[in-house]
Amino acid sequence: MDWILDRIVPETQEGVLENLKGVGIDSYDPWVIFKSAGGISMMDQLWVKFNTESTYESTHAWRK
Repeated sequence: MDWILDRIVPETQEGVLENLKGVGIDSYDPWVIFKSAGGISMMDQLWVKFNTESTYESTHAWRK
């Protein structure tokens, strides 16, 4: 759980609930947030593939 919490936006971040609602997440649920983003972190290239059609390139498009 600590690893998951390290990879998602902190609950204390200003505007986090509004931003989550903007992407269809109604409450601060670490697992839902982690799963929706594939556990992507800007600090490394690790990710969790929840969808068999996902590719590293499509999931990390912001890295280009």
